[in-house]
Amino acid sequence: MMAIDILNDENDKAELTNLWRGRVRSSPEDSTAWLGLGVAYADDRRIEMALEALDRAIQIDGNVEALGYRARLLASAGRHAEAKEAYAMALQVTPADHTLHYNLGLSHLALEELEAAAAAFAQAAQLAPPQEACAHAKLGLVLSRLGRHPEAINAFLECSDRNLAYLDTRHEESAAWNRSLDSVVARGQGHTKK
Repeated sequence: MMAIDILNDENDKAELTNLWRGRVRSSPEDSTAWLGLGVAYADDRRIEMALEALDRAIQIDGNVEALGYRARLLASAGRHAEAKEAYAMALQVTPADHTLHYNLGLSHLALEELEAAAAAFAQAAQLAPPQEACAHAKLGLVLSRLGRHPEAINAFLECSDRNLAYLDTRHEESAAWNRSLDSVVARGQGHTKK
């Protein structure tokens, strides 16, 4: 969706919407065009029109980006019950997407469905890359609210371990960069212009 993001930065909303409308008119079976139109409508806060365009993108070819965007749009509009259904649809297509599980957990949490939220955050935590700690933090918070304190403590500890590991990795990368830079500077000091 990078092209859409770039266009959002470079054009005003009306121009962008007109661009995507034109693309939809010229290629009505292009799910990417419908996705772009949906994003443009969402940026202009025309939620129902955005949802219609995203639904069309999904109808054409099951556009995965449109599925995820539709779910996030519903959640951001406070329509968490609908968002849960949309996240479930998106997870049928991409079940290993930790972000979708995490966002599903947020919708369950907004609806006070704590057990379901804990399950979604646990799945997100299991699938998340090593440097990702957010799912563990949310899982800890939900487990604490459920009174499952030993499990909550374990989730918080995992969150802390992941944060520290991430910081260690960043420190090692920075140290390697500094060593490389020092080496270049040292080699440069032996050369003089004539």
